[in-house]
Amino acid sequence: MFAALNTIQKTVADVLSESLSCTREVTRMKSLRMCRTVSCTLLVLAGCSEPGSQAEYSPQADFETVAAMVSEFDRCARESDLDTFVSYSTEDIVWMPPNEPAVVGKEAVREWYANFYGMFDIEMTHELLESHTFRDVVIARGNATETLTPKAGGSPMSLSAKFLMVLRRQPDGSLKVWRAIANSNTPPSGI
Repeated sequence: MFAALNTIQKTVADVLSESLSCTREVTRMKSLRMCRTVSCTLLVLAGCSEPGSQAEYSPQADFETVAAMVSEFDRCARESDLDTFVSYSTEDIVWMPPNEPAVVGKEAVREWYANFYGMFDIEMTHELLESHTFRDVVIARGNATETLTPKAGGSPMSLSAKFLMVLRRQPDGSLKVWRAIANSNTPPSGI
């Protein structure tokens, strides 16, 4: 794309230098025509952008993709399907769980969730409220309800939470979670 732009720039410079030797009216008309030609060429080149560009994806399609993804997260939690869950993450994911330090990297996230899935039977429902597409990045926000039943015995815990995810578009066009945070809607006791 840059090579094409350099060629266009050289062509524009050549034509404009030729135009300077003509009369003012001819120069003005050629310059206007050249500006139109260059503008049209740049618009066409912008439309021929790399895979993963905004031109190939719509905000509505991204919303639907993320909604399906968080629904799949619910299934993964119910079935303790760690492999599928982690497959939705980038290698350099950062997960910020409530009341804990950030978990950095896909393998560290896998370990964190292996521990979490090992401690609880999980019923979870995500509700995607909004998503915003910024070229190859999608920001998604929503709510989640959870019922965590300790596998070691004990009473189930019901939670109401919110989440924010930043997803990055991959070379194949898919979206993967790059950054994620979740926290409770219920304040800690004593506050």
